[in-house]
Amino acid sequence: MLYDSEFKSFQSSLEYQKRELINELKELPEGVFYSYESKGYLNYSERLPKGGNRKKEHRIGVTRNPVRLFSLVRKEYVIEALEIIDRDLKLIREMAERFEPIDENSVMEDFVKEYPNLAEGIYRDTWKTLAEKSGKEARRSVEAKPEEGPSLFYEDGLKSTAADGTRRRSLGEVVIGSRLNFYGIPYEFEKPFAHPDLRGRFSPDFTIVRPRDGKVIYWEHIGKVNDEDYLAYNKYKLNEYEKYGIVPWSNLIISYSQSDYGINEKLIDGLIQGWLL
Repeated sequence: MLYDSEFKSFQSSLEYQKRELINELKELPEGVFYSYESKGYLNYSERLPKGGNRKKEHRIGVTRNPVRLFSLVRKEYVIEALEIIDRDLKLIREMAERFEPIDENSVMEDFVKEYPNLAEGIYRDTWKTLAEKSGKEARRSVEAKPEEGPSLFYEDGLKSTAADGTRRRSLGEVVIGSRLNFYGIPYEFEKPFAHPDLRGRFSPDFTIVRPRDGKVIYWEHIGKVNDEDYLAYNKYKLNEYEKYGIVPWSNLIISYSQSDYGINEKLIDGLIQGWLL
């Protein structure tokens, strides 16, 4: 599930940082930072532990050696950070074991298996939409549903649900939105273009304000990679974008689902890190 992948992403990131800090620790001084006051002045030294040829603890003054002094300060940080990472990793493992997702498909999995013809009702505002129709139309709408279990995601219509409760057209869009949220990157989903020649014709999947420079970047995700008509339409759409200066490697990111409609989250992270951070 998406939630599992996010926990694994957090865990992998922390484990990577831990390895980097452990390697850095090998390059830092053997001793630890120590400060003391003498004659009204604050002095700094490196406290070396007893061991080897040292019969007892030894101290070396580093007040006038800024390279050694600041490397000891850095070591203080590294040691503290490693302790925090170990605590965080323990928490993430515990959360991954106990966490229960609250998206519609997870919560209502057993219900949908029992009542597949009512699957659409688990989504927000479906009943309100039906209520606006006549009773006869509403009954026909429900009865027309095929008596088979719903797929995990739908390409047509806003049927996938993101962690924040918003609806998406595909699982790929759910993943992209989740990763943008993870990195703290602001975006709007299917926001109409401001340009009068594009407004009303196209709405990019994601309109993103890049944090580092405030530049607007558009992101289109191509989901139905096995549908020739869908691919032809997207080719036409991207050609239209180009006429108005919306082009790849400038202000447009394009990603694709895999042939089984899955999505490579590492690739999505790479696009975000390379383009948006």
